[in-house]
Amino acid sequence: MEKKQTPLKIIGEISLFSIIIGATNIIFAGYPGFFHFPFNPYIDFSLIIAAYYGKYYGFYSLIASAFTIALPLPLVLYLVQGKGEFNLISYWKELGTISVVPFAVAILGVYVFGLIRDALTSRALRDRRRLKEISRDKAALMKEVKALKTVNQELEQRVSGQDNSLTTLYTQIQSIRSLDMDKALYALLETVKQFSGAGKCSIWEYNPDRKTLILSATLGWDSSEKVKTELPDVDCIEGWVVRNNIIFSAKMLLQYDNLRQMDTGRNLFTIPILAGRKVWGILNIEEMPFEKYNLYTERMIQLIITLSSGALEKALEYETVLKQAETNSITGLPSFIHFSQILSNELKRVKIEQGKLSVIIAEVENFGILADKYGHDNVLRLIVQLVETMTKISENKARFFHYKGENQIVILYPNLDFDGTSLFSLNLLEAVNTEEWEINGESVSVDLILGYASLSGEVQTAEDLLGIAENLIEMQKI
Repeated sequence: MEKKQTPLKIIGEISLFSIIIGATNIIFAGYPGFFHFPFNPYIDFSLIIAAYYGKYYGFYSLIASAFTIALPLPLVLYLVQGKGEFNLISYWKELGTISVVPFAVAILGVYVFGLIRDALTSRALRDRRRLKEISRDKAALMKEVKALKTVNQELEQRVSGQDNSLTTLYTQIQSIRSLDMDKALYALLETVKQFSGAGKCSIWEYNPDRKTLILSATLGWDSSEKVKTELPDVDCIEGWVVRNNIIFSAKMLLQYDNLRQMDTGRNLFTIPILAGRKVWGILNIEEMPFEKYNLYTERMIQLIITLSSGALEKALEYETVLKQAETNSITGLPSFIHFSQILSNELKRVKIEQGKLSVIIAEVENFGILADKYGHDNVLRLIVQLVETMTKISENKARFFHYKGENQIVILYPNLDFDGTSLFSLNLLEAVNTEEWEINGESVSVDLILGYASLSGEVQTAEDLLGIAENLIEMQKI
């Protein structure tokens, strides 16, 4: 790119050339100002400057030349030739006589040359801007042509593979018909990926009691990326879809201000999933190829979810029956089998969020003695009272289950590190030892021992957590 000259530099160059011409005029002392010369370097130089830099610089050059001819040149000639040979007054008189017409013509010439230069410059700038616009338009057109070519190829593939797509869709829907909810949801995501090209998608289950959406299944997520696994049902697009039972598409951001305010850039398509007549959750697509983002894909995803709803409903019913069968009829606490499933899900969640998780095993050591004296069911009701106390201490943040023995309760405490678990255990032991416990109106003593463990660099699996907690329990029995 050509470096642009500064006005100060241009003026300096003009002044320097005027001095050089004046110095040359000393040699040709018989032609003051070169007015009787075949050509006039002063005037010609001013015209060149006007044509190249513009009329204002041309006028400056003319003024600099006039100044050089009128003052420095005669003074130098006076000094060189001496008083006897050179008469200043005669020089200025003669100069005044012979310079009027040439300078008048020079002024007109500078103005005309300047106008021509300005017109040519203006035209050149217009042509340059036009070329830039043409280049920009060409680039945009090429981009549009490339996009249309991609879309056209997608349409051709869609038409040519329509028969195969129906067969594939039927096969995929059959794979969703599983009583295992995790397998069914993963199969649904695989089907959506196959027919929409989604690179990143997820399924969120709605919990109406907590008014939150909980991450249930993902596909294409980066395991090293720290993300949320629980979202509120307000102030987010996922919650808006659940509450209104309406499909969301990214193009809706152009129409609705409230959706633009909630947008986080993670929603291309967000579609409600129904179980019966209620919204069970949502399917969210975060990434997909540009050519796949169209009404056809949206309708296809809706069709997949509609065809899958029956299978998902059966899997939900089966899961509900299992939970009921795994719940103790007296304490209302889920069994150890259910705890194992929940712990597995929590470990997946913590891995995605890069969060914290602790497990505490509480064992009533004198359970057998109390059961022999007051009856098995009455001691289980005492455990219900213990769980209520534990719930208060945890501020309703922990979840409680039966462990391997009926005298054991396991506490699953998310977002709690080792130090927090130690403090919770101390507060729990203090509460158990200071409160009064009764069975059938008779005061009893509760001997409670605790074992706990938290996720860390060395402790990463369910076996590690439970093994450490059980070892602490056994050490206290020695």
